[in-house]
Amino acid sequence: MSLVRRISNLFSRSRMQHEIDAELETHIAMRVEDNVATGMSPAEAKRDALLRFGNPTVVHERVTAMDAALLLHSILQDIRYGVHGLLKSPGFTITATLTLALGIGINSSLYSFASGILRALPIRAVDRVGVIVGVNTTYDDDRAPVSVPEFLSFREQAQSFSEIAAGASSRSFNLTDGVEPERLRAFQVSPNYFQLVGAAAGLGRTFLPGEDRAEQNHVVILSQSLWQRQFGSDPAVLGKAIRLDGEKYTVIGIMPGYFKQAYYSVDVWTPLFFSDAQKFPRADAPRDLVVFTRLKPGITFAQARAEVQSLDARYSASLPGHTDWRASVTPIQEYFAPQSMRVAVDLLMAVAGFVLLIVCGNISGLLIARGAYREKEFAIRRALGAGSWRLVRQLMVENLLVSLIGGGFGLLVGFAGIRLLRARLDFNSYGVFIGDKITMNGHVLVFTLAVSIFAALLFGLLPAFDTSNVHPGSLQAGDRTTSPGKKTGRLRSVLVAGQVSLAFILLTYCALVIKGLYDLDQLNAGFDPKQVVTAGLQLSKDTYDSPAKQRAFVEASVHRIANLPGVHFAAATNTLPISGARMVPFRMEGQPITKPEERPWARYYAISPDYLRVMNITLLRGRGVLSSDSPGKPPVALINEAFVKQFAAGGDLIGKHVTVAVSPSSDQAAAEIVGVVVNVADYQGQSSFQPQIYLPYAQYPDASLTLVARTSMNPKGLIPSLRQAIWSVDKNQPIDTPRTMTQVVTNTNGGNRLVVFLLEIFAILALLLVAIGIYGVIAFTVSRRTREIGIRLAMGAHRRNILRMVLQNGVKLAAIGLLVGLPLAAPIPHLLQHVFQGHIVIHSLAVLIGVPLSVALVAIVSTYMPALRASKIDLVRALHYE
Repeated sequence: MSLVRRISNLFSRSRMQHEIDAELETHIAMRVEDNVATGMSPAEAKRDALLRFGNPTVVHERVTAMDAALLLHSILQDIRYGVHGLLKSPGFTITATLTLALGIGINSSLYSFASGILRALPIRAVDRVGVIVGVNTTYDDDRAPVSVPEFLSFREQAQSFSEIAAGASSRSFNLTDGVEPERLRAFQVSPNYFQLVGAAAGLGRTFLPGEDRAEQNHVVILSQSLWQRQFGSDPAVLGKAIRLDGEKYTVIGIMPGYFKQAYYSVDVWTPLFFSDAQKFPRADAPRDLVVFTRLKPGITFAQARAEVQSLDARYSASLPGHTDWRASVTPIQEYFAPQSMRVAVDLLMAVAGFVLLIVCGNISGLLIARGAYREKEFAIRRALGAGSWRLVRQLMVENLLVSLIGGGFGLLVGFAGIRLLRARLDFNSYGVFIGDKITMNGHVLVFTLAVSIFAALLFGLLPAFDTSNVHPGSLQAGDRTTSPGKKTGRLRSVLVAGQVSLAFILLTYCALVIKGLYDLDQLNAGFDPKQVVTAGLQLSKDTYDSPAKQRAFVEASVHRIANLPGVHFAAATNTLPISGARMVPFRMEGQPITKPEERPWARYYAISPDYLRVMNITLLRGRGVLSSDSPGKPPVALINEAFVKQFAAGGDLIGKHVTVAVSPSSDQAAAEIVGVVVNVADYQGQSSFQPQIYLPYAQYPDASLTLVARTSMNPKGLIPSLRQAIWSVDKNQPIDTPRTMTQVVTNTNGGNRLVVFLLEIFAILALLLVAIGIYGVIAFTVSRRTREIGIRLAMGAHRRNILRMVLQNGVKLAAIGLLVGLPLAAPIPHLLQHVFQGHIVIHSLAVLIGVPLSVALVAIVSTYMPALRASKIDLVRALHYE
């Protein structure tokens, strides 16, 4: 048949039907004539001809299947029939589509989340861009910054890179020329940084070679958000000078809105300038540079990594002291989405997949029950000549319709899930960066379509084959009912037991991770973040150009904050807990004199009086910092338990002296140790503590500080008063966004809390779906056994026995599912311990006991209602039930 003829058949279905009918009649008439010629009677001849040709309906179907156009028309008929059938069963349709929408929508939103994390950064040829990182096995750190001397060494000697640039995020500026004073986050970069990443300014230009020299580095590039909020999107700001820390910087460019640092919220970019002291190679050089590289054509990351490691080994060998740090190169995509994050995303996607499997099990059970009530319909179709494949096709078209409708509603669930994820990702700048990348784009739509089709196959094939395998003999007049018998009941029971097994595995995983992360979050951090408010400050160099002026401002500000209504204590510190206090070298009294680079290191805090009270840090021995610890008085210091454990060897260090190099290049005066405090976490989830040294802020002032206050009122309500108290001392002093200490804690462990939140949702959904599945199969069983229950009651069975019988049925299903799931869930604790590499503790025993009890309780509760209904069946109605 020609292509033109096949296409024309699409629009002439009735003509084709007439042609097929006419041809069949012709062949039958010819066979009748032949039979009559052989001596048959006309009636026998026609009967024989019909038997030879078979059922006309089947012949129609076979001819249709041989023509693609007619096959398409037949499928369209199936779709129309399927739509009609779904409209006739609104209860089933609504239940199935909404359940599918939940399962598919969860997977779509998590896929959007995963693709947002793994999506390529807005960098030219991003697969050729890498980051040189510091690696230290002692600190379990493989993504640390590098030092200035290391960067200069790599820039001069490395041959694998066409471009190499550095960036430092440790600087901030005070802006006083905008709408209001504001503390700006800066990213200082090499002039070729923007060329390396392939980013151009939206307005103006980026840096030129040579603009990192001391006499030319007072130029600045603004972020689009800063340009909009402080300068009203006025393009005339280009070429003008603005004051940053009291110094004039010329605005040369404005970056487009899409260009953001993935790990750091940036307001301005300035040239990165190195002093001669910073360039000097030494083992204890500060490590604060992120080094970006672009590979030369033909060079692989493995080759670049080998060269960097070789250069770093030579550099380390040339240093006068010893260093445990090594250098390596990692692709920038892996740097911003490390393996731990990818593992977490993969595990979340796996959990979402398990939820979808449980959903499909529920839908399969519904379809099997629906098929039981449609047995007569399909028996008639089989009697009329329809084959099993024809019935399976019809049922799969209906299943696909249900799944696609569920997928459509799943997109709405996905939209809601994306909004929820974005709201939960606002805990820090990196979370906001990831949240901005979570969108319902074309990839997510294709994924949703694929999941919908896959789900239709998953939940539809088994019920379709079961329903289509009906025999025309079930239409015998003697049948009182179209009951599916034990086969359908067993099939639904197997599905429910499978759901229980999947739910048990899912709940075991969720419970283990939730418990581990919760315990990590509840580790004793050594301080109490509740009822504490904080405000970060960077004192201007031109206004506060001496330690005396810095002390005066801090003392006045702390005094005014302490006198605010509802404030118990106020203090100042250079670094908050769990904010990664910087390391400083020190030397203990009585220790043999060592080379500067071989001194031990400790975390350093500068604090004012009442800081321990504000943070509720326990003083174990001695005294804290007092107001009498002022400049000119003997320097004092506090240490923590870890310091004593490492350096006292069972003795007491109070009264001893420690010499701290607050600036790594020079020693300060020896300070007398006057007190010992508990260990305080330097970062979230810290389980082993490092030595810590606390010095009086008055004796060691710092332009970068945080004011803290403990209050009896809502900490957020104190923020406006705190701002006014600071501005009453200096109305031009910018204030970093004031936050409660609880928010500071959340910013550091927001990722863990997001994972826990999602896993809790998945666990609740799994239990709910299992409850629905058990309830459905028990209710279906009760409805099919109504007559049997009536007979049992008529023969004297007590209603309590009926209740027990039905309850046992539900509990048995849960028990079978748990027995199957237990050996499958047993390896999960070991697997998680390997995945998390000991960073969280996996409590397997409590979970492996608690989860089965929870599933068993859900099974009992979900079985009780249909069991109670069965025990209250009216005897007369039950005996007449059909």
